[in-house]
Amino acid sequence: MSTEYRALLTESGVCVNPARDMKPEVSGVGLNYVLRFMYRAPLNFYGRWDDQGYDLGIVSRDPDDSVEFGRRTAVQLMQCRSGFIIHAPCYSLLEQLFSPEDVPVARLMEILWSCSTITCSLNVLDWGHEYGGTFTKYGPVEGDSEFVFRDPWTVFKDGKSLGKFVRRARFNDKRKKRQLLERSPAVMSGDAAPNHLSRLSLEILELIAVQLRTSDVLALSQVSKVLARAIPSGFGQSFWRSRFQPTFELGYMFEANMSNEPLNWRWLYFRCREIAPFTPELKNRMRIWKLLQLPVSELVALGWSGDPSLRPLNIGWHQLKWGRRGGLLRLHETPGSEILDFGEGCKEFYVQRTALPGDICQLIVTTIRVGAAPFVSGLRFVTEEGPDICLGYTRGGEKKYLDVVNGLKTPTGLRGFDLSVGHRGIHGLRAISQDGKCSEWAGLRHSQLRPKHLVVSKDAVIGLEAGFDLRLIWLAAITGIQNGPAFNCGRQIKRGKPDMSITS
Repeated sequence: MSTEYRALLTESGVCVNPARDMKPEVSGVGLNYVLRFMYRAPLNFYGRWDDQGYDLGIVSRDPDDSVEFGRRTAVQLMQCRSGFIIHAPCYSLLEQLFSPEDVPVARLMEILWSCSTITCSLNVLDWGHEYGGTFTKYGPVEGDSEFVFRDPWTVFKDGKSLGKFVRRARFNDKRKKRQLLERSPAVMSGDAAPNHLSRLSLEILELIAVQLRTSDVLALSQVSKVLARAIPSGFGQSFWRSRFQPTFELGYMFEANMSNEPLNWRWLYFRCREIAPFTPELKNRMRIWKLLQLPVSELVALGWSGDPSLRPLNIGWHQLKWGRRGGLLRLHETPGSEILDFGEGCKEFYVQRTALPGDICQLIVTTIRVGAAPFVSGLRFVTEEGPDICLGYTRGGEKKYLDVVNGLKTPTGLRGFDLSVGHRGIHGLRAISQDGKCSEWAGLRHSQLRPKHLVVSKDAVIGLEAGFDLRLIWLAAITGIQNGPAFNCGRQIKRGKPDMSITS
């Protein structure tokens, strides 16, 4: 892959916490100049290292001229910034994925600050995956790692491969265009007993199929023999063209959609699938595109719930005792400092606190997948009288609806939770009602992650506090009152009053 790169960086200085009003920027295109984890790039987004008059070897003291930065480590130079390095071709693919919208740089920056680093390399963020098999399948012994260094952006810029296929796929004569526009409807017939799907016309089925992944379409074809004969062979060009949309399997071949002429999309689909495994640049683009789709685009789509739905407690928060369960929290070494590089654990960016009423009838848990592991990212408590109480990221992600009433006519409140906790946060949880009954699990429950109990022994939970990065990293419940009665909530964890200035 090309050594050209861009930098995602904060406006100035070191970003102590992304929850505070940072203003992220994206630099121009730079090039590796010295092998000391120090890089230089034009500060202007449209600037390049090879522009006339720009010299990588000249260190400017003017912060408006260029930016010199360590990956996430502050250095003692006037113009140094704190930021993240991303290959320029990868950022171009990221722009293409979010097109026609802009890349949500601020949200992306929050995610990057939440990631730890892979232990073996301070230059690689740990997303919970193996970067498309780069670390597990393509080592020096196998000798198949060359494609990961190929440029994924300019693969079709030389007029070969896909460009040639697109030209061959054009309907250049009137007869072919007429066949495209006047496709006769397929006949849904057969000796099998009809079902609800086989009663639909093929045109209706095609409208459904263009919204589905190809694997789901093939599964649909197995419902009956009638559908197996018609799906997908009977579909028209609109279905095959949909396979080139960003969310589907050939979305990374976005150049195909740039043609303004009618194309034989079915022919192009199968031809592109044939060439992909044998084109190193295209194979690398496919690897990167999948990683940008999951987890990057899904994490960016998460929405923070904010504080308007949170409820105050009648007693002062400073008078309360708390019991807490959570991941391995990386603490600040000194006030106002931040651990920039860390190999395990998690960092606290946001803290939210709320009182809980006794009329909670349902808990909606939002989960996200970071690599191979799911994490809890948000909690929505549904009450009988409303409004709902929201903690964390409750928009986006997958939803699990937990019944906390257990058939009772009148809600009695929550007694606590069982939490599935790892070093990087809370993977899953279940709610415990006041009568001691447990709901289903939401998220991951693994044999190696013994449930940690966050339970009040007698009364219902009246208040919760939660810490987040891009996940729910810890959860706390009121266990008692200072110099007053305490509830049994397991081991007490001493902690100072959170800095509410980072609450959003």
